[in-house]
Amino acid sequence: MRQTLRLLLGSALLIACAGLCPTLSAQTQIKGTVIDAETGDALPGASVFLQESRMGAVSDYEGRFAFTSRETGAVELVISMIGYETHRQVCTLGADVWVLDLGPITMLSSTIGLSEANVIASVAIDRETPVAVSTLDAKTIQEQLGDKELVETLNITPGVYATKSGGGFGDSRINIRGFDQRNVAVLINGIPVNDMENGWVYWSNWAGLGDAVNTMQVQRGLGASKLAINSVGGTLNIITKATDTKKGGSLMQSVTDYGRYKTMLSLSSGVMENGWAVSAVGSRTMGNAYVDATFIDAWSYFLTAAKDFGAHRLVFTAIGAPQTHGQRRGQLTVDRFNDIQNLGYEAHRWNDDWGYLNRGGQENEVLNARVNGYHKPQFALNDYWQLSERTNLATSFYISTGKGYGSRYDGTSNPRVSDTYVDTAGVERSVKTSLNWDYLWDSNANNSQPVTYAADQIAYDVDAQAWIDTLHEFGDPILVGNDTIVGGRSRSVIENAHNEHFWTGILSTLRHEVNDRVRLMAGVDARYYSGKHFTRVNNLLGGDFYLQSFSSSDGYGVNPDYALMAQPGDKVDYDDIGRVQYAGGFAQAEYKDDRFSLFGAGTISNTTYRRIDPYKYFRYDETGVQEVTQVNEQTGELETTEEFVYGIKSQKASSIGFNLKAGGSVRLGKTSHLYLNGGYYSRAPFIRYVFTNYSNVLSNDRLTNEKVAAIEAGYRFRWRGVSFDVNAYHTQWRDKSIMSSPLLRPDGTEYRAFITGLIQTHEGVEIEWRTRPTSWAEIGGMASFGNWRWDNDVNAEITAEEGGQVLETLYIYSAGLKVSDAPQSQVGFLSNFDVTKRFRIGANYVYNWNLYARFQVDTDRTNPDRAGLQPVMLPAFGYLDLRGSYRFEAAGMNWMASLNVQNALNNIYISDGFETFVTDPQTGEKIQGTVENGKLEGYWAYGRTLSAMLKMMF
Repeated sequence: MRQTLRLLLGSALLIACAGLCPTLSAQTQIKGTVIDAETGDALPGASVFLQESRMGAVSDYEGRFAFTSRETGAVELVISMIGYETHRQVCTLGADVWVLDLGPITMLSSTIGLSEANVIASVAIDRETPVAVSTLDAKTIQEQLGDKELVETLNITPGVYATKSGGGFGDSRINIRGFDQRNVAVLINGIPVNDMENGWVYWSNWAGLGDAVNTMQVQRGLGASKLAINSVGGTLNIITKATDTKKGGSLMQSVTDYGRYKTMLSLSSGVMENGWAVSAVGSRTMGNAYVDATFIDAWSYFLTAAKDFGAHRLVFTAIGAPQTHGQRRGQLTVDRFNDIQNLGYEAHRWNDDWGYLNRGGQENEVLNARVNGYHKPQFALNDYWQLSERTNLATSFYISTGKGYGSRYDGTSNPRVSDTYVDTAGVERSVKTSLNWDYLWDSNANNSQPVTYAADQIAYDVDAQAWIDTLHEFGDPILVGNDTIVGGRSRSVIENAHNEHFWTGILSTLRHEVNDRVRLMAGVDARYYSGKHFTRVNNLLGGDFYLQSFSSSDGYGVNPDYALMAQPGDKVDYDDIGRVQYAGGFAQAEYKDDRFSLFGAGTISNTTYRRIDPYKYFRYDETGVQEVTQVNEQTGELETTEEFVYGIKSQKASSIGFNLKAGGSVRLGKTSHLYLNGGYYSRAPFIRYVFTNYSNVLSNDRLTNEKVAAIEAGYRFRWRGVSFDVNAYHTQWRDKSIMSSPLLRPDGTEYRAFITGLIQTHEGVEIEWRTRPTSWAEIGGMASFGNWRWDNDVNAEITAEEGGQVLETLYIYSAGLKVSDAPQSQVGFLSNFDVTKRFRIGANYVYNWNLYARFQVDTDRTNPDRAGLQPVMLPAFGYLDLRGSYRFEAAGMNWMASLNVQNALNNIYISDGFETFVTDPQTGEKIQGTVENGKLEGYWAYGRTLSAMLKMMF
């Protein structure tokens, strides 16, 4: 029996070997290297496969690929990569061919001007630029976007935290290494877009940018940019699509499960007979937004045109996104969230800024007090001039204009509709829900109080031909035609806060290759910005007029150029202009050989500021010593004296800023690199710190630059389809400046204090990895562990704007406090699988913890009893995003259908927390609001959402 079994097993083994040997003999290894035809650089991530069997591989970080095939005879090899023309070639495989080495295979760019744009934008190059960097290409962005904000696609990169904030369309924000976006430099094609007055980025202005992005690169830390920009936490480099060399286009339609619709059309002319190539993308987005009583009504457009003129290549780009959308600004406490949930609503979608209006001819009109509308087009003309074989000049001229508003409720009360529910103990509980617009309307319409001037009035006396103090004292009735005005005043209104700006600049970089190893760069960066800010009455809510107060300690009272009893459309509250001019020069030297890559860079700049305020300072044109004519109250005679006065135009101020950066990397064998970089940054202050309290009063000796010193070291590993990065960083931010929350003067008027001298330290470790175990699978992940803290206590003397006497000393107890607003610990995982050659699925999972609620260090830590009181830590949370896409052919065209599921597990969590202090009903003392006592405020993130897309390519 045993002999029989052995015989059978032996026979089976011989048969198997006989069948296997011919197969093995027919296997052929196909290998080669994919390189850029223009630069000669290796191209990692290119997809290489055989057309019929789809057998293939992805090029590694050296551009190399290798795979085996059992096919014989003539086969077609296909190499594809975003931004390059598809390469096809016929190969012959046979039984006698064991290895087919194709050698270097060059790929031609499918776009015009992309490599040149990367020079202006200072795009970091893998394994060369010694900075911590993560890059997302257009394919990754489009796969992950769904109904996310553009910056949310970066949440799978270490050290990055982006949220939807209040949840309105385009109201997102981003933090890098614990620094908010005022301290993250955002560049679009190398052009800075952070607001030149306060550093903020309003993503709703760029709502259509995701349609036109070619790559997004996050350079954490001081980064590789040569400019003096806000790169304290990092640089977000957004490169838009370049002009396509081939004719074609696409049409896309998407929809979300909450009713947001988007249509997008993309067209490319290819290179025409006259040498021009034009590409355009346009989209229309409209419908409901996820948060209650919010909506979206938006357009976007992107246009690029390019042509070569001898040694010059001109590229014109225009991008814009006119939009109007509903917002949510009010946060919910944990208790209120639970109450709203118990009423049967989805509390994470609840919006405290809206209510129904049944007055003024309206019936159940949904009225949201928070609406934003804006249009900020940007136009750029880039000239790439090849001066010689080793020298080129890249110059960008750009102009941006902006016009729009954000509405808000301004009133003396906040009445709400009441609703009830029965809790688990059987007790009926009353809950305040939506705004009661009808009550406010009726209160304004039935107001019968006499109308009087506000305090601190100064007015022009026509008979005396002079400005006279206290012509109208507080409580004096306002007369029209000798009759006292009674009633009609709206104590509650909706206003539109307007912002209009004009921004232009030039950015030019001269690059010279001394030899194959040394490259020098130098250039200029000049910008001019003028921002106009004012408020208009939007809705009187049943009243007849809105009374201007003109109440200001440093203004001049009733301004005859503005309506005292304002009507809808009239300017109220403020009307001013901020002007910022920036001029800088930069230089950089680079060295690169087969093993070492080194760079050193420096920038110096001068920023000038001026403020123009015709609302407060209408009495004089210029600020300075002037002849002032007044009525002597004792003699009644006119007297003229020389005095220092504040006029419509403030004095000019200026500040010198600079930065120095250096770094290098060394190659360890063929797979590994070590790098080190460091820098020092002296940043000129924002204009809001130059002129305190939104006035024309200079900060003078209190004005100081913020200083940032940073150092980081990292290790990179690249082998076949594996990449691994780890880096450690240390950043210290000295003389951090803040503008205090409103404080009260002895006379009851508000002011804000400029506080400096604060120190923050941010240090941590970041990890990122990717691998392709097979040609059809990619997995990866990231982790970030930070220790971000405030290092010191400070005190600030609050001085009078005129005279300089000390009014108050403000103590801030911040030493040892954790930095809030972004998670100090993160881990994330991603995967992508090509199930078939047409069907692709993927998933991301991110888990965040050590996230502290946002707090006001200047108001909430001024009491010594709160010294060392840490901000509240929010509950840890994670979310899972799923995606899938299918490609097919129909009607002679290529199609793609996709589905994205965001927050697939429907995890409801606080994404943005805000510290509160409330009165303890037992002790009467102020206590910190927490999750446990229900008083912590915050924004809750979106629950599970679905977005589907169908795209036709032609």
